[in-house]
Amino acid sequence: MIEFLTNSKGQNGNGHFGGNSTQENAKARRSIGGVWGGGTFGFLVLTYFYALEMLKGLMDGSNPRSIFAWETADAIRATTVNLGPGHESVSLPAEMFRIIPARTNQELAGLALESKSTRRYGQKLNLVPETSTAAGVGGQPIVGLMACVADFPALDERIRTGLLAQRERHLVTQQSERGKSLEVHSVSHQFLVGNAAGGTFNGSAIIIASRIKYWCKQFGLPVKIHLIVLMPSVATTHDRDLASRNCAAFLRQASLACEKPERIRFHLFNGETISNEAGEPLFDSIVPWGVSSGKITLGNRQQAAADIALTLHTLLETPLAQVSEEQFRDGAKDLLDRRNGFRGFRRIVTSRFHLDQKRNDYAATLAGMETVTNRLLGIE
Repeated sequence: MIEFLTNSKGQNGNGHFGGNSTQENAKARRSIGGVWGGGTFGFLVLTYFYALEMLKGLMDGSNPRSIFAWETADAIRATTVNLGPGHESVSLPAEMFRIIPARTNQELAGLALESKSTRRYGQKLNLVPETSTAAGVGGQPIVGLMACVADFPALDERIRTGLLAQRERHLVTQQSERGKSLEVHSVSHQFLVGNAAGGTFNGSAIIIASRIKYWCKQFGLPVKIHLIVLMPSVATTHDRDLASRNCAAFLRQASLACEKPERIRFHLFNGETISNEAGEPLFDSIVPWGVSSGKITLGNRQQAAADIALTLHTLLETPLAQVSEEQFRDGAKDLLDRRNGFRGFRRIVTSRFHLDQKRNDYAATLAGMETVTNRLLGIE
């Protein structure tokens, strides 16, 4: 379960302040961080984010940020975003994403069945309809997980090099422009973005977060990992029931990764096991992204991707945004505005989410008691 944080204090989040600020000084103050997107939606968000960073002139050799997307469908290479009149379409550079090599479900199942520790993965894969990951995983998280496990060495290396580059560029900036110690003081903010109802991101996000946590610890980099997930789509091209089940299962696992990360383990095909330490949550915040109507369609998914990219840019560029609970905008609030266009006091964001185990257990107990009572009284 997830607890909703409320806060009546609004903030504009524009990050402006007084004084003379040049681009060089702005670069010196840039916070360290990264954006990681999985699946089709995550790839789209990162493409928008890259386009915005490029337009702002921030994609240079001293950029202390990582941008990396992973996907199974090869057709994602053709993804572009249109920035409007006067601007060319932008696509994500090849060095910022990886297309996981295509394999059939039976090939993945065969790899899993070779090892005792991964045998249960193979048994689950045998229950999935035979298909190839070249066109995606068909909304099957187990296929998304196994595709990433099969490609784990390459994915893990991309995570390692991305975080190492963040650290090294941050150290160079401190030495050359701040004149401070080479010790890393800033907290690294890492954002994972994708569709909670899909297959690729759903199956692989937890293991990616685990490796980000691992490598940051190896490099002595204080880190906070934030999970931003798109809620189930109701597009006619999607299976609504499957999307809802995927989303519920993923949020349950993400909650477990916060409350009891030591209970989550991933077995690799080479016999190794990825485990997590107790008391070190994988996620510092979880943000289920949607609209008030609960309906994300193909028509407004593009807007959702652009909104999230703008939010990520603000969170990484504006120190004030990183200490505020209210950072994520709900476009449906516009429909409720009855002040003749005046926007001075409109809340422009939705709140973050965090996990509270005691309150979650209490709420679950109350829900169970209510269910038992209704059954005894014959109330449907």
